[in-house]
Amino acid sequence: MIDIVVNHNTPALANTMLRLALNGIKEFHIIKAKNLKDGLSKTKSEFVIYLGDGIISTNCLTESLDLFHKSSSQFRKLAMVASAVASPKLVRKTFGYLLDEKGVKPVYKRHSSMPYGIQIGYLPGAILRTSALDAVIPQLKGDDLEDSYRVSVDFWLTGRMCYINPKTTYVAMNFSSNNRINFIEDPWQDNYMMDELKRSWKREMVG
Repeated sequence: MIDIVVNHNTPALANTMLRLALNGIKEFHIIKAKNLKDGLSKTKSEFVIYLGDGIISTNCLTESLDLFHKSSSQFRKLAMVASAVASPKLVRKTFGYLLDEKGVKPVYKRHSSMPYGIQIGYLPGAILRTSALDAVIPQLKGDDLEDSYRVSVDFWLTGRMCYINPKTTYVAMNFSSNNRINFIEDPWQDNYMMDELKRSWKREMVG
């Protein structure tokens, strides 16, 4: 069962693409919400995807949900499967984000044609394991990129994993591929956190 969270005024094209993407999905529940935090707080199913007013590729739900059901112990730790993200003009896609001492920066080159681990996944268009969200939902701020950073970091620090499926795409209406976060005074940004993250990424071979 997956909850699909959309904005109240979803464009007709987004609804059409969603209906196509739902082919083969037996159990789902559509939730209307005002923003990402509102939507995630309403979900009760095992998995959730927040679409807002964006558009997903038709293979997004079936292909990415399959990863959560693989028998490998590696995939049992999976908490997020993000999609490549593009703007409506499709100038270039973003394949997740990298974290360094200065901030979060976008990745424009995919590492593989198969799903692989990433440091930071973009929340809109990503399938999330609902049970992994409980602790972090109260900390969401309402900014899609900043919340993506916070959720991804929380997953990694609690022994979970973030993946991207580069074959699937989420088209965000108000997305800029130049988006990045520059840290000023962020309590999450400290040496202990960075050391823990680096150990997790090295262990899981995440670039």
